[in-house]
Parts: sequence; C-alpha cells; structure tokens
Amino acid sequence: MRTVRFVTIALLFALAFRSAAGGAEALKRWRFEYDVEGWTSSDSNVSWSADRAAEGGYGLKLDVDFPQPATMLCPVNFDVDLVGRVSYNVFVPEDAPESVKTLLFLKDKDGLWFQHFVEKPIPRGTWHSVVVDISSSSPQLRPSGHHAQWSSVHARRSILLGLKFFCDKEYKGSIYVDNVEARRVSPPTGPLRVIDLRESAPETGRYEKFEVTFDINRDVANPFDPDHIRIDATFEDPENKTRTVPAFYYQDFVRRVVNEREELTHVGQGVWKVRYAPVVEGPHTYYLTIHYTPDRRTGGEAEQLVTGKRKFICVPSDSKGFIRVCKKDPNYFSFDSGDWFYPIGHNVHSPSDDTPRAVAIQKHIGKDILANTGTFECDRIFGKMAESGENFAEVWMCSWWLELEWLAEWRHFNGLNDYSLFAAWRLDYLVDLAKEKGMYLHLTIDNHGQASTWTDPEWENNPYNEIN
Repeated sequence: MRTVRFVTIALLFALAFRSAAGGAEALKRWRFEYDVEGWTSSDSNVSWSADRAAEGGYGLKLDVDFPQPATMLCPVNFDVDLVGRVSYNVFVPEDAPESVKTLLFLKDKDGLWFQHFVEKPIPRGTWHSVVVDISSSSPQLRPSGHHAQWSSVHARRSILLGLKFFCDKEYKGSIYVDNVEARRVSPPTGPLRVIDLRESAPETGRYEKFEVTFDINRDVANPFDPDHIRIDATFEDPENKTRTVPAFYYQDFVRRVVNEREELTHVGQGVWKVRYAPVVEGPHTYYLTIHYTPDRRTGGEAEQLVTGKRKFICVPSDSKGFIRVCKKDPNYFSFDSGDWFYPIGHNVHSPSDDTPRAVAIQKHIGKDILANTGTFECDRIFGKMAESGENFAEVWMCSWWLELEWLAEWRHFNGLNDYSLFAAWRLDYLVDLAKEKGMYLHLTIDNHGQASTWTDPEWENNPYNEIN
C-alpha cells in the first residue's frame, strides 16, 4: 500500500510540473549538470558552477558588471518553430540592486532580432522562473530594429537564443541561471479556415490586376514547400472557362538608403496572395483550395479546405492586353488587341554590382564603384528610359539582385526550396515600376555556373579575374 501511495504521489507531482510548465513536452532542455552545454557570452563570462542550482547540483554563473548589460547566448540546435514556450530559472543575490531585469531574444542568420523584455524586476535571494511565449501567435516577442511580426517562418530561420540582464544601478557580482527549457507548441484546434481575406476591389479592369490577400489558421514554417502547404485559386469567367492560379507567400518591406546601399526593413506579418488578370468582361467567381500537411516532425493528419465562391466584376479598360508572338508574322510581337509591339530598350542587368570581380574591373578601368542603391537606382534608370521613348528592359535575376533561391551562406538566402522574400519584394517593385513607366520586362536567370567554365586565354591573363 505504501509503494502504491508513493507512485501515485510521484505521478501527481510529475503531472503538476508538466501543467505548470505549460502542459507540453520539452523539446529541448539545458540542465547544466555536466558543462555549459554550448552557452557563451558576448560581453561577459559564463561558467559552469556548483555555487547555486535550482535543481541538481550545478547551474550557470553569469558574471555581471552593471550598469553594463550582461548577455548569455546559445546556438539554436532545435526546431524553434515547434516551440510554444521557453522558460528559465534565475537567481539574483540578495546584495544586488532591486532593479535587475531580464530579456529573452531570438535572432536569425541575417540579424533579424525578436525579443521579450520582462518589465518586472527579478526577485532577489530566491530562484525565480521566467516563462516567455514564443509561439507563432505570441503577443510577447517584439521586433527590434525592424517592423516584422513574429511568425513560424521567422521561428524556423532562427539560429541564436539569448538571455540578457539589465540594471540601472552599479553592481559587480554574479547571476545564476538553471533549467532552461523549450517546450513544444500546442497542436492546432478547430478546423482549417481562411482568415482576414481582403480583395483589392469589387471591380477590376480587363487585363488589370485583381488581388486577394488572406491568411490561414495554421502555422506554416516553410510556405514554399508544396508538400507542406499548397493553395490554389480557381477562377471562372462569364464564358464558363476556368483557370487555376497558385497563391504565394508575401512579405512587405520599406526601403531606404544607408551609406549608399539600399536597405529593406520588414513590415508587418507575412500573408498569402493570389493575383489574376481577367480577360473577359463581366462577372467572375473564384474559390480557394488549400492542401495543408502538418510538418513531418509533428505528425498529424493532412487537411483540405475548399472555400465557397466569391464574386468580382471585370470592367472595360484601356489595356491592349498581353504581348504574344504575332499570329500574322511569328517574327514579330503583338498585343491581344492586334496592335503591333516593337521592343525598344536595352539590358539593364542589375542596378549595381559590387561583387569582388566587378569591383576589380571598375578599379582596373579607373572607374568609381557604383553605389548599391537597388530599386532607387531603378527609379532613375527606368525614368530616363521612359523619357527617351524606350518601352522594354531586360533584367538579370542574379544572386546579388533578384535571384529567388541561392546558397544558404549568403545573406537573405536559405538554400533551395526557400525563396528570398527580399528579392521577391524587389522583383514585385520592379514590375509595378515598369507598369508605371509604360515599360515591359524580360527576366533572365543567373547563369553563374556557365560563366565559371570560361577558358579564354585572354581572360586567364586579365588582372581582374579573381572570380570568374
């Protein structure tokens, strides 16, 4: 009987601990019973210590010299997008000031920073537990240095977890940290739904852009993986012809020039969009089909949602339609209206090129290095082209400009099957800019691989061929 009672009490204690920690399984734990487990400091000293421990015999000691902040951080070696809460225990000595506070932050490889600052001071002389919600819908994690909204996309790209401690009074000593835990996010509840759907307008001109913006009530860590999420819009025109258009994930930015370079800053939350150009006047309908498969790491059943039909009207416009190979003479181009189109323009390539090879070329020919002002330079170039009567430009989707996929080691890229939202926004801006200037674009894909196979002897002897 005594044994049964002991097991029952132990089980109840375990359940109570699980509930207090958020009722979810721990995805990652740092107990610090054997070493520092990868935690370091960028501005102080972190050491493995037996001086104090919230549980077991060891914890971490962080040396502080307030009012200078003290930081401890650890590379992310777990799936942040699967985490709902991070908790940690802190001990502030009794002789420390009463105003010691803490902050938790997450950062990605490009420096995008999200943080939660705990306004209430940490109690002194006792172990205190701090719990931070880092789920995709967290109201606590805030952007720092940008205006993006925390989401599962940002969580998936996080590479660094950090804890920071502040105090406005002078104090030199140590703070102790123990039992850092990352607990799994709670599974979604309720059926798959479309939320916050907005349409660009109830009426859209013929050949003009009709745009639908929306979100779904599911976490999507990689919106570019069709095996994880696929959303299509099916349109039906007044002639009962249907066309299916894929939705795409979109992140907005604001732009500015800093030190002669264009900088893009995230704004708001990423959303889903569908764009469609109607070609037949009259009432149209459309509906969304969503295929959502939970991440293989979490399991769960695949879901599908087919929405009800919505309507919009296509009205007359001044557009001549799309440009196609001329039906009368395939050596030429014409609009859908039948009007002839003759492209007049040139290759814009990219607005700047400050790669090592390009810099070497500029120095060799005695020219100044072009400032990398991105879309701002395109404003100037496209404006001059339009003023000169040009109506066409070829633009290169190169790795430092508009390429959507590239090596993960590069800034703003995450390898194959994960698009650069920075490049996508710039490409979107260029399309709108060309429309504003009455110009048409031809996009070419980066061909770096072939360029590196050159064997021209004159090229090999060039003084600026460090990178070919």
